[in-house]
Parts: sequence; structure tokens; C-alpha cells
Amino acid sequence: MPDRPLRWIRKHRWLSAAGAVVLVVVFGVAATPYLSAFGTTQGWQGYGNGMMPASELCRIAGGHKLRCDAAAAYGALAEGYEAHFGKELCITDSYRPYRAQVELIRRKPGLGAFPGTSNHGWGIAVDLCDGINDFGTPEHLWMQANAEAYGWVNPEWAREGGSRQEPWHWEFVPAAGR
Repeated sequence: MPDRPLRWIRKHRWLSAAGAVVLVVVFGVAATPYLSAFGTTQGWQGYGNGMMPASELCRIAGGHKLRCDAAAAYGALAEGYEAHFGKELCITDSYRPYRAQVELIRRKPGLGAFPGTSNHGWGIAVDLCDGINDFGTPEHLWMQANAEAYGWVNPEWAREGGSRQEPWHWEFVPAAGR
């Protein structure tokens, strides 16, 4: 009988996620302990989203960090971009620790993904700037035409006409361009 409540909660994980949303948004409480208790935040190499150790991250431009395979692909993309435009690839965000995800939602509700679900928390997403952050610019058009060859995509939901248009948001897809 003691494990019956846990079985019910495991069966209804969405309720624990909904409870975590309330904790984060209303009270600013970190929800990871609640979510991870039900196995909803474990992912790459067994690490929780936004909980990756420094040993799994590699530095890129501006002190930003990504998962090491994503960092290598980003470096190749940055070289191609610089060769074409004669300027460095501009980056504003990369790996986002869990606490930073919580803080982003607190400061800018509706902008970021629910804490613990962001691809930034896996070290495989970047937010770019200097023209890439606007649809239709030469920089953004170049990225649309070339980034996938380097393993990077602007997800469908983030594209022009998508459900959450974010021209600046690009994600590493290991199989893309390989």
C-alpha cells in the first residue's frame, strides 16, 4: 500500500509537471527535484536538463558553452559564416543551466521553454544575433541555406509562420548534414 501513491503519480506524470509549473511561476521554487523524482528530466548521458557537468561542455565564442559535439559543429558553422560574411557569428545564448531557465521564465514569462525542457539545457541550442535574429536578412537567409550542412537547424516551430517565431534560435541535430 505505501507505494500506491507513487504508482498513481508515475502514471500521471503530467500532473507533476503541471505542479512544477505552479511552483516555478507562482513561487519561484526550483522544480527539478519534483520532476526528477518521476523521471521526467533525465536525458543525454543520464544528466538532467540544465544539470550537465562542466566536463560534458566545451567552450565556444564569447565564453559560451555547448555539448562538445555541438560545439565542434558550431565551430565549423562559425568558420563558414565568417568566410562568407567576413565577420564573426554573433551569439547571445547557448547552454542554459536549470537555474537560468527558471530565472528566464520568472523575468520573461512566455519567452523560454518550461524549465527542464529547453534544448539550451542539453547544450544543443544557440540564440544568434547580428542579422540572423531577423527573418529575410542576408545573414538569416544564409543560415537557412547552409546551417543544416553543419548540423544546425532553425526548428519548424521557430521559422517564419511557425507557432513561435524565433529566427535567432538554432538547434544542433547530430544527423543533419552528416
